[in-house]
Amino acid sequence: MPFHINYLMANWRTKLLIDDNQKTIQIIESGHTNKYNIADIEVTRHILGHYRPDRKKSWTPIPFDFYGYLKVKTNDNKVTYLTSLMLDPFNPPLPVDKTEYGFPIIWSR
Repeated sequence: MPFHINYLMANWRTKLLIDDNQKTIQIIESGHTNKYNIADIEVTRHILGHYRPDRKKSWTPIPFDFYGYLKVKTNDNKVTYLTSLMLDPFNPPLPVDKTEYGFPIIWSR
């Protein structure tokens, strides 16, 4: 539940539009639209350390296994969080520059 509330607050009034043909992304937050070329953004994926490539998944079920987010930093230094409530962070529609493993909660905005 803490992830769900945290992610809902991070994505409140946020819309994401990706144009594969033009290789652009539009991030609409509270009615303001920003458009970027996909090549001009840096995407960091944050997921639970449970999924590190050197580790096999535990047999113990974890209730927040599939929560995670993408931190998108634009060329004008804006940061947007795209959470698992908006997209699949394990197979995102954007190219991922790096992946960080840990407790995937958004601590600040």
